Amino acid sequence: MTNLLYSSTSFAGVPLRNRIVYPPITTGFADQEGKVSDRMVEYYRQRASGGVGLLTTEMLCAVSGVTTVLIHWLKGL
Repeated sequence: MTNLLYSSTSFAGVPLRNRIVYPPITTGFADQEGKVSDRMVEYYRQRASGGVGLLTTEMLCAVSGVTTVLIHWLKGL
């Protein structure tokens, strides 16, 4: 019998190699301006190569100039 957790699936039409989801975790790795840093890129690169089927990012602001309640190291993401 195949373990369903390790079987492939899809999400919104995107194929996933398994059903393991890495949850959003706040890292505080943005730079002083709140932008993506090399450290943050490396953090997500390592997790993406670790075998999860879906990797979700931490909270971020997708629209520039919008007032948010995000903490200082996330404000510019």
